[in-house]
Amino acid sequence: MDMHPMPDEALTRRWLAAFPDLPELEPEHRGEMLGSIRFNRLNEGDIAYRQGQHCHAYLMCIAGRTRVFKTSESGREILLYQVGPGETCVLTTSCLMAGSPFPAESTAETDALLRPRYSIGCSPPRYRSANSCSRITGICSRA
Repeated sequence: MDMHPMPDEALTRRWLAAFPDLPELEPEHRGEMLGSIRFNRLNEGDIAYRQGQHCHAYLMCIAGRTRVFKTSESGREILLYQVGPGETCVLTTSCLMAGSPFPAESTAETDALLRPRYSIGCSPPRYRSANSCSRITGICSRA
């Protein structure tokens, strides 16, 4: 990903507004998420993920739009879906949970503001609460 990380209180508020379930997490998990905040901007046309690339973080879109697509053998692009504000990339979530490479390509369709650096592992002792793990996974798998 060709992104530029940037912490910012106003961006944090926008992120929490775009994903209203986040403030409802248990205090220790909410604190962990808020303590690891980095926001990145993609310019229109920037690549978020290439096919076959290892997924290293959830992408939570705060502003703008990315597109996820496959390219056929003849070179035609097949749009799978778009990710807009308040949405996450379901393929990224799936790849992270399965440990598999990204099966498509993802680019910024417009300038986009993303929150990509929070990787979620749902194994003890990091997430002792099944409720928090379920909530976090649910948030990150919304499309």
